[in-house]
Amino acid sequence: MQRSNIEIPQAPSGCCYDDEATFFEDTKHRVASKNKLLVAIAICMVFMSGQIVGGIISNSLAIQTDAAHMLSDILSFAIYLFSLWASSWKATPRYTYGFFRIEILGALVSVLITWIVTGMLCYTAIDRIIHGTEGHDVQGWVMVLIGSLEVCLNIFLAPVCIQSAYIHMMGDLIQSIGVLIGGIVIWLKPKLRIIDFIFTFVFALLDLKTTLTMVRKIFGVLMQRVPHGIDSAVLGQDLCETVDGVDAVHQLHIRSLTSGKVILSLIQHVKQEYKISNVTVQVELSEDVNQGS
Repeated sequence: MQRSNIEIPQAPSGCCYDDEATFFEDTKHRVASKNKLLVAIAICMVFMSGQIVGGIISNSLAIQTDAAHMLSDILSFAIYLFSLWASSWKATPRYTYGFFRIEILGALVSVLITWIVTGMLCYTAIDRIIHGTEGHDVQGWVMVLIGSLEVCLNIFLAPVCIQSAYIHMMGDLIQSIGVLIGGIVIWLKPKLRIIDFIFTFVFALLDLKTTLTMVRKIFGVLMQRVPHGIDSAVLGQDLCETVDGVDAVHQLHIRSLTSGKVILSLIQHVKQEYKISNVTVQVELSEDVNQGS
């Protein structure tokens, strides 16, 4: 192997832990997302309050479970909103990667709260099934009213949501339609109030599926898994073929600070070609590699 012909500029006298251009672009993205999230949180808070009141009045556990799902949405929006603010904190000598993972930690707390609330509602549903539903008559017309309002809400919020939350909002729409259908059935056939319990378990399973998807993403970030859509082998080969002076690439590590925020040990070529924001490079001369082998 020949010596790698790469010039490394001297570090500036003042040490900086953030790239100013990247920081400016992140700031514009934060402002745009913040406004959408504030609108979504305000509207969801109003409707969640209505769900809780409607669930108590109608004696419907399905509505209360749907309210728990709405609580999960609000917590997710609030945590992401907080993370947008926290990510504006510049990196420090102690926290050189910044504070992007606050979003991941907050998402984990949101999942735990959702599991606790949903578990309590499922326990109540099982208790009513075992000990009978006497004194727990479900008011179908209230379910129809709440379900109709929820469907309208989700249709309204669909264009407001950030792209990453769109699929989640579609899940909310499905649950709202379920409440509406269940309410119509119970309104027409009051003795079929068992449907309310069935929908409670169905909604709980949907919540579990949604949160498990979140847990997998959280686990991937914390375990520093290679981000989705990037093939490290192909990327390493591409570096050797396209970047002058690079003889070989070894110990290539790719990871996410948080959802959508990637860090990679590469050079400026990767910034442009793969749209990765932060780059860390460790250069070894060919003779150093040979001596170490």
